[in-house]
Amino acid sequence: MVVSVLTFRLRSRLSFVALLAIACADVLCSESKSGGPPPGGPVIDDGLKPDRARAPGTMQESGRPQLRNVTLEMDDRTKLEAVYAIPTEPAPDRGYPGLVQTLGWGSSLTRSTMDFAVGGAKGGHVSIVYICRGQGRSGGFSTMMGEREWKDMRAVISWMISNLPVNAERVAVRGGSQGGIHSWMAAATDPRVRAICPSVSPFNMWEAFFKNGTMTAMSIGVFDPKRARSDGLLEKLTDAVLSGNLEPVRQELERRAITQYLNGIHCPVFSLSAWQDALFAPDFEVAAFNALGVPKKLYIGTGGHRTPQSPTEAEWRARKQAEWLAYWLEGEENGILEEKPITLALSPDWQHFEFDEFPAPAATPQWHLLPGGSLSLEPTERSGTLTLDNAMTRAQCSLRELHEEFYVSPSEGFSRDGVQSVVPVAKHSFRTPPLKEEVIAIGNPSVQLVVTRRSRSYQVVALLKDVSPSGEEFLVSRMAQAERNIAHTGVASSLLIKSRLIGHKFQKGHQIKLDIMNYDAGEVADADMHLPMLENYQLGISLGGAKGSVLRLEVHQPQ
Repeated sequence: MVVSVLTFRLRSRLSFVALLAIACADVLCSESKSGGPPPGGPVIDDGLKPDRARAPGTMQESGRPQLRNVTLEMDDRTKLEAVYAIPTEPAPDRGYPGLVQTLGWGSSLTRSTMDFAVGGAKGGHVSIVYICRGQGRSGGFSTMMGEREWKDMRAVISWMISNLPVNAERVAVRGGSQGGIHSWMAAATDPRVRAICPSVSPFNMWEAFFKNGTMTAMSIGVFDPKRARSDGLLEKLTDAVLSGNLEPVRQELERRAITQYLNGIHCPVFSLSAWQDALFAPDFEVAAFNALGVPKKLYIGTGGHRTPQSPTEAEWRARKQAEWLAYWLEGEENGILEEKPITLALSPDWQHFEFDEFPAPAATPQWHLLPGGSLSLEPTERSGTLTLDNAMTRAQCSLRELHEEFYVSPSEGFSRDGVQSVVPVAKHSFRTPPLKEEVIAIGNPSVQLVVTRRSRSYQVVALLKDVSPSGEEFLVSRMAQAERNIAHTGVASSLLIKSRLIGHKFQKGHQIKLDIMNYDAGEVADADMHLPMLENYQLGISLGGAKGSVLRLEVHQPQ
């Protein structure tokens, strides 16, 4: 149902570009009733007189929205640091729309954070940005995006409605990364929420950081207490990972999985993700989009953690989010619902493809891995075997020792050279001839390996790359799988390694390259780097012949 149109329009919508900074999480939500906080709500002292906090029509001489620091006290007496900004336009009779924004994991109140609040106010919203407990100068201890933080979000919404000139029926929540979780949870647990715009959300952190039995560098870095203050939870999880006791880690992370709460979401959702996000694959956004029974919109392209960026795409994302909110919060007939609900921007030039539903592949060509390092659409009788070795330079080395010696910082992760001094990288590369025509890949690539396990454990990492005629390589996707304590060795079997979703155009004249490795050394500060398995193993991989290993690409053919 469309709300009635208010007497003002969002202005300066491109100011939302700043709100899409990757390290931060911006959020929107809406409420159903005006008035004071609900019974049993938090007792909050913001240090401001009510008449000043609620002054609805104050015009600023500079034309810049008013920005104020505020301290919000939660029901457990934890104080959260926040800033809010009020638009310069006179308030409508029932108040401005309200915009609540949360930031990424480990954030603090900086000048850019304040600019986010001002940008929201320039767009016509009362805009509040707060710092989650245990982070920045906010008090308390982090529960790592758990129930306590979700309760804080509801308290912030209540405070904003009670103390600022906000229309309680027109509030939205928006955020990315950690703030993406809070956006989804606000919609699932607070019936006042009118709309959300979550981006690059960690739907399932267990699946993100412990992929198919492997471990990424971020599987340790995410729990680093330097990112947030902890009362022991983060330290306990870090110790469990370093000890190899992953079951309590799995339980903690899966309790926070957004997927189990999707049925409780009843407000419009515009979710955004990025193909090459180093932390959170876009597959979950697609699954959520398919599961939601509400008005919805989906974008996958740029704007993720350590992904390729595009100023043009940032402007597009900002503009569309502003239009989405203007429609649902103000009833502005801007045509947003007349567009196709899915927009996929494909690397490397970010051309847009529009769909009513996520496209099924038009074809799935198979590229055969051949002896000599080539990928061919035609199988050959010539066959061979390569051996993937994981050969440690030490007799023993535990993950805890690797961490103590070579972990640099939460932002930089592990020293690449240090890790390789313990376990050298073994890499085998395969590539196609120069492509005779453009190949548009949308979907989940996979590698079907015919293997002989020669040891009780193994790990395989595959990197899919686009190689230009000049030799420049563009990483399209990573895929990985590991197993431990295999019951049967020495027997040939099939191993399917499935990748996260990709959207990429391999241009004519370029080559498709596949690297098969024991682990992905990555670059310094590469959160998606795979840690090596700290034991010796050998894996035989069959090439060529009638039943050799293949790379499968799901491709799209525009009508």
